[in-house]
Amino acid sequence: MATEEQTTVNTNLEVGDTDSRVGQKLTINGVLVTKLSFKLFKQGSPTGDVTYTIRKVSDDSIITSKVMGDASSIVETSIPGGWYEVTFDSQYVIDEEVYILCEYAAGDDTDNVRVMISSSDVKASENTIRYVIADSAYTEHTTFDTGYIYTFGGTPGSKVYPLEDITRVTGIIHRYLRRKGIYQIELNLGDVSSTPIPPYTYFSLPGLDDAITSDPRKKLLGIGEDAITRDPRLPGLDDAFPIDPRKIIQSIPFDEL
Repeated sequence: MATEEQTTVNTNLEVGDTDSRVGQKLTINGVLVTKLSFKLFKQGSPTGDVTYTIRKVSDDSIITSKVMGDASSIVETSIPGGWYEVTFDSQYVIDEEVYILCEYAAGDDTDNVRVMISSSDVKASENTIRYVIADSAYTEHTTFDTGYIYTFGGTPGSKVYPLEDITRVTGIIHRYLRRKGIYQIELNLGDVSSTPIPPYTYFSLPGLDDAITSDPRKKLLGIGEDAITRDPRLPGLDDAFPIDPRKIIQSIPFDEL
């Protein structure tokens, strides 16, 4: 797995008193984000959950979040702090401008969490962001950058089919986004009968024969007196569009590649 990071830090911002969120505003370009780290230390004796969150800039909705731990579990009490990481349980391919945030709202002016940042502009098109409780709004610092590391890559999970007797994969669409270096696989799922059917002596599919009206199409699929012996074993396939197996399927161009 790969990482994207900003690890140059020399000062800090408080989270848990006047601000409840501190982090970085940035764009994630179509990758599966699996982990997130911030460099933290504590002031005083804070308690309560510290949560790492990725939110959409467009509407501030949460894409994914994970409790890092109780604020009291942070060992460091001064600069330079220490790196604390979470692995998200819910992992998504993110392709938009987001806030990556350390969120903590249980502190005060003496007991709080500190997030390490840089007092200079390190990364272009990225900025430190903080959520001011009194204003119910974000403040963006265009000359600061928050320290962070996020990990991306891998897969969001896997499923084994069939889950039940009547569930089958009826189609697979594979796309390679070359410019972004990622693969996408889309599964089409359908419900079909789990009851086996006897071998056909001619090519006949339930629900398909009646849809074929022209003789050439019947001949192509082998339906009728000149049919060759086949055993398609496709029970429950309804209203399928006939496909000429002799034709080469062309690839579909994607403008984004």
